[in-house]
Amino acid sequence: MSDEMTGGRPAETVNAHDAPANVQQDEEQAKARLIGARIRAARALKGMQQKDLAKAVDKSQSLLSRIEEGDRGLDVLLADDLCRILDCGLEWLVRGDGPAPHASLASTDQGL
Repeated sequence: MSDEMTGGRPAETVNAHDAPANVQQDEEQAKARLIGARIRAARALKGMQQKDLAKAVDKSQSLLSRIEEGDRGLDVLLADDLCRILDCGLEWLVRGDGPAPHASLASTDQGL
């Protein structure tokens, strides 16, 4: 590529090893957003505020907010606590499989 095409800067190269890592990171981020959306939906069905759910699982509201936004993952122990409180299965929370916490939520999950 000529300097004219790149504005006098050297053309950027893409490392072939970077692409799979970026794809994997994007997939993990998408999964985290889906899990967060399911937590938010199940919490809403229970009529719980975010702060109430955070208190019930002994975590900060800030942490729960980041999880619901998909900015942070969660460990299996926290996932188990959330499932117990939100009356949903771990399979549903993590993968969208199995019974949802409420029949009307199952149709909502199609868009998640």
